[in-house]
Amino acid sequence: MTSPTPVALTFVPLATLLQQGRPQNTLVAFGRQGRCHFDDLDRRVAAVAAEIREQGRGTWLIHCSDTYATAIGFLALLHEGCQAIFLPSRQPGVLAQLQEKAAGALMDVDG
Repeated sequence: MTSPTPVALTFVPLATLLQQGRPQNTLVAFGRQGRCHFDDLDRRVAAVAAEIREQGRGTWLIHCSDTYATAIGFLALLHEGCQAIFLPSRQPGVLAQLQEKAAGALMDVDG
């Protein structure tokens, strides 16, 4: 796999990234699932944000083995004005200790 050609983009704070956007074909990640572009990121963050909105704002737990999924979840939480607690593991004791303080959890299916 060859590295993508760098594209000069101006810095956009995370707080406004999804509002200002990027060209839809802007590469944002590449890894196990291949190349992911801004249109995929934007679509997936919007879908997770809608789920968060339905379940309620507040503090959410987040733990994903995939870093792209973590980024999507984190951006969705920020977009909805939520706080995130990044879990160090998915051990039952950790989950039990923190779940009572959380409005929900974002976790991928691995593990």
